[in-house]
Amino acid sequence: MRARSFGLTLAIAAIALASGSAHAVTVQICDDGTCSASLAPLGTSTANADGSNTWTLTNPFVQTGLYTVKSWSATLKTDPFVTNNVLVTNTSSSTQTFIATVTLPIPAFSFSQIVASSVGLTVTDSNGDGVVTASSVTPNGIYSGTVNGATALTLLPDPTTVNCSTPGCSNTASANFLSGPAGPGVATAIGITLEFTLTPGDSAALTSRFEITPEPGTVLLLASGLVGLVVVGRKREE
Repeated sequence: MRARSFGLTLAIAAIALASGSAHAVTVQICDDGTCSASLAPLGTSTANADGSNTWTLTNPFVQTGLYTVKSWSATLKTDPFVTNNVLVTNTSSSTQTFIATVTLPIPAFSFSQIVASSVGLTVTDSNGDGVVTASSVTPNGIYSGTVNGATALTLLPDPTTVNCSTPGCSNTASANFLSGPAGPGVATAIGITLEFTLTPGDSAALTSRFEITPEPGTVLLLASGLVGLVVVGRKREE
């Protein structure tokens, strides 16, 4: 039997970070390569007191018989840093692979360090069958912090498996990266990709953060940016 692919794609375009206003929002559902019209009401953008901007999924999104995105938010700031927090339940009868991506294009600047980056994963036996497992996908880690689309930091690397075996149970894994050299290079985009498998009927909640710092003396001209979010679920062939 052919493994059927399906997914949820959300893209937030032209967010003015300085003012926190969202000029255009496109939210689409894609299933076997067919995408819906914009579902902009699914998300809202809010300016925060610290100068960051947060996009939040307004209501849970249900793809009947496949998966439910119960919550999703992304915070971005022109330091720059990004966060990617998502809660998804696999409502199908097969193990799925999910990918959740946040990307922030930025005006080019030289960088030299990764700081204050982290990931946390909690799995929950939502259907009460006493079987829940989330795993990394070879060769990737569950978390990838990216610069210009290339992985700069991996956390919860392959192989990583988080599971528990009591009806209704939960289990958690986390990793932190306090500070370390990166590059040197010129950054034009940063992001976080979360990739993991999840057993049927179960839920996975992930929180993550990725931050880079400029080389000394670099002037930060970060006035605006874009954020794109993608969740893709692919059924595995049983």
